[in-house]
Amino acid sequence: MTTKNIQQSDDEGKKIRVFNKPFDSIITTICVLFSLLFLFNANFNIFHGLGQASMLLMFTMLLVFLIYPLSKKDSKKKIILDLVLSIVGFISFFRVFVTEGSLLERGGQPELWDLILGGIAIILLIESIRRTIGWALPILIILSLLYAFFGPYFPGLLQHNGLSYERLIQTLYLTTEGIFTTPIGAVAKFVLVYIILGTILQASGTGKVFIDLSLAIFGRFRGGSAKVAVISSSLFGSLSGSSVSNVMATGSITIPLMKSAGFKSKISGAIEAVSSTGGQLMPPVMGATAFVMAEVMGTSYLNIIIAALIPAILYYVSLFCMVDLEAAKMGLKGTPKEDLPNLFEILRERGHLLIPIITLIVFLGVMNYSPQKSAFWTIIVAMIIPQLRKTTRMPLRSFFSSLKSGAISVLMVTVVCGGAGIIIGILLYSGLALSLSSLLISLSGEYVLLLLIYTATASIVLGMGLPTTAAYLLLAVLVAPALVTMGIDKMSAHLFVFYFGSLSAITPPVAVAAFAAAAVARSNPMSTGLTAMRFGVAGFIIPFMFVFAPELLIKGSQIQNIILTFFTSVLGVYGIASVLQNYFVDRLSFLQRCLLLVSSILLVIPENISDLAGIILFGSILLHQYLKGKQEKANIFKSTAVK
Repeated sequence: MTTKNIQQSDDEGKKIRVFNKPFDSIITTICVLFSLLFLFNANFNIFHGLGQASMLLMFTMLLVFLIYPLSKKDSKKKIILDLVLSIVGFISFFRVFVTEGSLLERGGQPELWDLILGGIAIILLIESIRRTIGWALPILIILSLLYAFFGPYFPGLLQHNGLSYERLIQTLYLTTEGIFTTPIGAVAKFVLVYIILGTILQASGTGKVFIDLSLAIFGRFRGGSAKVAVISSSLFGSLSGSSVSNVMATGSITIPLMKSAGFKSKISGAIEAVSSTGGQLMPPVMGATAFVMAEVMGTSYLNIIIAALIPAILYYVSLFCMVDLEAAKMGLKGTPKEDLPNLFEILRERGHLLIPIITLIVFLGVMNYSPQKSAFWTIIVAMIIPQLRKTTRMPLRSFFSSLKSGAISVLMVTVVCGGAGIIIGILLYSGLALSLSSLLISLSGEYVLLLLIYTATASIVLGMGLPTTAAYLLLAVLVAPALVTMGIDKMSAHLFVFYFGSLSAITPPVAVAAFAAAAVARSNPMSTGLTAMRFGVAGFIIPFMFVFAPELLIKGSQIQNIILTFFTSVLGVYGIASVLQNYFVDRLSFLQRCLLLVSSILLVIPENISDLAGIILFGSILLHQYLKGKQEKANIFKSTAVK
């Protein structure tokens, strides 16, 4: 068994092993079988519950220790050690898979082998998380385990009765309240099949179609290359389960385009990072989190995407405005029409590659298929459609390569969700989850705005470095209940924590999407992260808007109220973008900038009087800048005529 230098990276930029043949063929075979098994189960639903989740972790343990090395410096001894760990990890979860039936008969009581293999499973799960995303989450899990054992010695709200080793293994390893709780169940049911769908669409050229269509439509306008990044990343990002993988997939094309058009490196990276992160917020798929959220909240998938639609549009309207104003400030022009791809040619030659996207929407929204069954049949369509034309035909090896990529991509999400399950299980058993909600409410003095600020901060911190789905699941248990307890609508509360958990990807000091974009743009990572926060400012404001204005979630309001709120919100986020860019119709004076900020705040406050005052002030500044610009042009014309 030999290995090449550890030089390839996964979707998150982590180094992975590259094996020589024939061992690489064995890894590929395991990955393909892994993906096919879960695709088959997505349609026929043979395995479910604990059996399905344990099967997911069996394959994950088998692969993760072979693919992700112990350290950067690899050796034959380390490979042999990892081979042993992968087999032991497989066995530890295979035990749960084969004893699921007897677990019910003995009421979940652990036997000797459960106590041994359960402890091994927890240790190996922590190590697998360390290898895939680093030390942050493993340290949190270790602290949670210490808290579980030494609960009686903690003061005040933190104190609990403590868990014995036997009870800990029973809770975390043999029930659906620990490792196998909602996060892992969601990955097994939804996330894996949608990751596979994303890899197949990328391999078929659908991602490239998104970029070319965006270029054809927006490329000729000022800042067109950046607008291409915004649109294409929103389309592809909704299907992608990771803001970082979205950056790497689309950013490798859009960032060089932006730089060649005249955008600075840090701005190019920031725009791509914000665009890619927003893809997780964009219906219909929302990086598969929409299905997970529906499961957690006990509502329909359709309700989730309807509620998420207007906030996502506002996010991208704001980013689009920021990009346009940046280009105006810099005096950038669009790409000449003759240098752009032709819209009708793209649709004629490759438009059929968009059929799988339409198919997915029809299956989900019209035919009401389950999310996993919709993904299964969309994948079938995505395999057939490219074969219709010779120029887009996919060889069979591309399909198998996509299955392998999907299996590798889900490893990190799986182990992180398993780790999140450990934390959730301990926090729920100890009562700390309820205590944390009480603590947040207490700290806020029961003022809703203060509670929202504390919750937003906690969501960003807890979401740092985590995949979007895992971050949401952790926050849904830890902080969303505090908002619901204070009377905030459940949908608003869950979308609120989801937004801030997602935005941790562009928030320094652990802005993983911004740092990935910086690597592509060859810019300073921290500077790119801070610039990304500026371009993504609307994302930090919109969640407060929809909490206080449920009309933005299309909930319980007349259509005219929804339209009016949307209109004033668009003006508000455009005004905020102009203030940050110091550019409206033209550059803003200090007084105009202050007045426009006041106008924007009035427009995003959901009151009729504030909306009216905001519109009048906004219109006044717009008219003043327009007339001033007209006068300046007239003066230039006169001076030219005199000469």
